[in-house]
Amino acid sequence: MRSGNMQVTAQLSAMAQGWGYVLAAWGPLLVGLLRGMTGSYVPTAWLVIALCVATAIAGWGAGRNQLVQHS
Repeated sequence: MRSGNMQVTAQLSAMAQGWGYVLAAWGPLLVGLLRGMTGSYVPTAWLVIALCVATAIAGWGAGRNQLVQHS
Protein backbone atom coordinates (compact mmCIF):
# COMPACT_ATOMS: atom_id res chain seq x y z
CA MET A 1 0.00 0.00 0.00
CA ARG A 2 2.87 2.39 0.72
CA SER A 3 5.23 1.58 -2.13
CA GLY A 4 5.21 2.16 -5.84
CA ASN A 5 6.75 -1.14 -6.95
CA MET A 6 7.55 -4.67 -5.83
CA GLN A 7 11.22 -3.99 -5.09
CA VAL A 8 10.43 -1.30 -2.52
CA THR A 9 7.72 -3.52 -1.04
CA ALA A 10 10.22 -6.35 -0.58
CA GLN A 11 12.75 -3.98 1.02
CA LEU A 12 10.16 -2.59 3.43
CA SER A 13 9.05 -6.09 4.37
CA ALA A 14 12.64 -7.24 4.94
CA MET A 15 13.37 -4.21 7.11
CA ALA A 16 10.24 -4.64 9.23
CA GLN A 17 10.77 -8.37 9.71
CA GLY A 18 14.47 -7.94 10.38
CA TRP A 19 13.94 -5.40 13.15
CA GLY A 20 11.08 -7.45 14.55
CA TYR A 21 13.25 -10.54 14.86
CA VAL A 22 16.12 -8.55 16.38
CA LEU A 23 13.83 -7.08 19.04
CA ALA A 24 12.24 -10.46 19.70
CA ALA A 25 15.67 -12.06 20.14
CA TRP A 26 17.15 -9.38 22.40
CA GLY A 27 14.01 -8.66 24.44
CA PRO A 28 14.18 -11.59 26.87
CA LEU A 29 17.90 -11.04 27.43
CA LEU A 30 17.35 -7.36 28.17
CA VAL A 31 14.53 -8.15 30.59
CA GLY A 32 16.74 -10.67 32.38
CA LEU A 33 19.63 -8.22 32.59
CA LEU A 34 17.39 -5.47 33.94
CA ARG A 35 15.92 -7.86 36.52
CA GLY A 36 19.36 -9.05 37.55
CA MET A 37 20.77 -5.55 37.89
CA THR A 38 17.84 -3.98 39.72
CA GLY A 39 16.15 -6.92 41.44
CA SER A 40 12.77 -5.68 40.22
CA TYR A 41 10.55 -5.80 37.18
CA VAL A 42 9.67 -2.08 37.49
CA PRO A 43 12.41 -0.98 35.03
CA THR A 44 11.10 -3.57 32.58
CA ALA A 45 7.63 -2.06 32.85
CA TRP A 46 9.08 1.37 32.06
CA LEU A 47 10.96 -0.13 29.11
CA VAL A 48 7.72 -1.63 27.77
CA ILE A 49 5.95 1.73 28.17
CA ALA A 50 8.78 3.51 26.32
CA LEU A 51 8.68 0.93 23.52
CA CYS A 52 4.90 1.33 23.23
CA VAL A 53 5.27 5.10 22.88
CA ALA A 54 8.04 4.69 20.29
CA THR A 55 5.92 2.17 18.36
CA ALA A 56 2.91 4.50 18.42
CA ILE A 57 5.02 7.37 17.06
CA ALA A 58 6.53 5.15 14.37
CA GLY A 59 3.07 3.83 13.43
CA TRP A 60 1.71 7.36 13.21
CA GLY A 61 4.51 8.26 10.81
CA ALA A 62 4.18 5.06 8.79
CA GLY A 63 0.42 5.49 8.46
CA ARG A 64 0.65 8.76 6.54
CA ASN A 65 -0.91 8.75 3.11
CA GLN A 66 2.39 8.87 1.22
CA LEU A 67 4.33 6.47 -0.97
CA VAL A 68 7.79 5.29 0.03
CA GLN A 69 10.25 6.12 -2.74
CA HIS A 70 13.34 4.10 -3.58
CA SER A 71 16.49 6.15 -2.91
